[in-house]
Amino acid sequence: MRLAVPAVLLALAASASEMTAQEADSVWVAGLVVDSAGAGVPAAQVFVEPDSRMVLTDSSGSFLVRVPVGPSLLIVRRLGYESFVAEVEFEPGRDRRFRVVLRAIPYQLEAVETRSRRSYMPPGAPAALDDFYRRRAEGRGRTFTREEIERLGSVRAAVATVPGVRPSVDGNNRLSGVSMTRCPGQIDSGPPTIAWFVDGMRTLSAPDLQDNDIEAIEVYRGSSQLPAEAVGNACAAIFVWTRRGR
Repeated sequence: MRLAVPAVLLALAASASEMTAQEADSVWVAGLVVDSAGAGVPAAQVFVEPDSRMVLTDSSGSFLVRVPVGPSLLIVRRLGYESFVAEVEFEPGRDRRFRVVLRAIPYQLEAVETRSRRSYMPPGAPAALDDFYRRRAEGRGRTFTREEIERLGSVRAAVATVPGVRPSVDGNNRLSGVSMTRCPGQIDSGPPTIAWFVDGMRTLSAPDLQDNDIEAIEVYRGSSQLPAEAVGNACAAIFVWTRRGR
């Protein structure tokens, strides 16, 4: 028994040394992404190059990621906004916090094009949901408006009405993923087979959004249903539309 004590102490010391070395080679980077009015921007993509790490901002526009020390590029992107790019030097032992302001990209459709493209949209529907209502009119997948989600009780409950689709939730009862018959979802050893989109932009996984952040959702559970945006290595797709456009 006396011989075992030093061995345990050496193992603990080695483990602590490895953890210290790992922490010395990386730092925490936290931040808040807002628009020109100071409101948080959810589901913005935050990249740190050259490490190629990407996280999505939460419903308040906040993000947190651990990155290697050294020179890097901090890149923030969101559909409908100008991209933000900054050169940053991450120093050992110095965690960083950023406040990133994204400026909206103004656009205007010609009147004749607006009339032809929006013929399928109900009165008062936001222009940001143009693609949602266009695909809803085509009828290939299952679509849910905000009113339909509220009537069913939650996003999870709405998705659960689609045959062959089983939603999963996190500790806050929010939709955290789905599994589908003949389309198992993301596989660790290969590419994702269920494609996720937030406001028209493809993401790596299910978005971290509250039910109240979601304006509409589309579910496509087979390759024959997939819109052009999802055709490729996906056998199913989920499109989430946030309430930013309201």
